[in-house]
Amino acid sequence: MSALTPYMTYIKIAMVAIIFAGGVGLGIHLEQPKIAALNQTIGASKVTVQNLTASIAQSNKAIEDNKAAEAARAKSAQDALDAAKLEAKTARATAARILAQRPPKGVNECTAAQAAFDAELRAERAK
Repeated sequence: MSALTPYMTYIKIAMVAIIFAGGVGLGIHLEQPKIAALNQTIGASKVTVQNLTASIAQSNKAIEDNKAAEAARAKSAQDALDAAKLEAKTARATAARILAQRPPKGVNECTAAQAAFDAELRAERAK
């Protein structure tokens, strides 16, 4: 038995640890360029995500602005339609009133109708 025999287990463990550490170190050294490239890709991807997020936010704001403008236009159009309906109702009532008038006996109906419409037109233009 040699003097190193009791320490052989420790020596073997130390050799395995040295070999393992060398392999890990070599692996890290060989993989370092790949890791750097991947980190660069990740950084570029983060910038792209930030840009896309900003674009999406801007697009969503534009959509909301367009919806608000569309709602305002729809309300304006509905108000204009309601005003036109009211004006048409008034005009129909005026026309019905004029048509309901009967000219005096012996007066030409066409001449009387023309005079009535002319009088109504003058009254409207005076407003």
